[in-house]
Amino acid sequence: RGYDFELLDTATGTSRWTRWLPGKSTTKHAGLGYGKNALSARPIIMGDRFYLRASLDERGTVGLVYGFNLHTGEPVLEGVDTGTQDAGCSVAAGSLNALYFRDYQHSVFDVTMGEQYRLTGATRPSCWPNTFAVGGLVYAPEGGAGCSCGLSYQVSFALVPTPDAPPVKPTPHKRK
Repeated sequence: RGYDFELLDTATGTSRWTRWLPGKSTTKHAGLGYGKNALSARPIIMGDRFYLRASLDERGTVGLVYGFNLHTGEPVLEGVDTGTQDAGCSVAAGSLNALYFRDYQHSVFDVTMGEQYRLTGATRPSCWPNTFAVGGLVYAPEGGAGCSCGLSYQVSFALVPTPDAPPVKPTPHKRK
């Protein structure tokens, strides 16, 4: 009911540090929802840090972002609420400075600013890795053709920056 991280020395195989990140829920089914494992997040390495977006709240449904120094294991970001975790259906993917994931719409969390934004207001990502920053684009591959929830959009698309457009800060994520 949580995550156990350990960094091993590649030359000796000995442990350099360990860190336990517990879930706050104490119920018998903590981390499970809709028959899926809401504790299914994977660490995302971004430079000299790694991040985790996981359901570690009391209910096991909110995507909390944690960040750690890869070399020391010390926290650099602790439990920032980034919306619904979607009961184990959404796993974040990372770029140099942001995490991309599903929170009803395509969402991004800027780890340098500590802010979350919706990338679109009309599309709902498919399950699992569903939004990637690749070569200056934000790519959303179709991945819901086998999904049983009936909410996938079954189309792939890419968001392309417009070089002539003035910089516009996206609309921040709003809680319902």
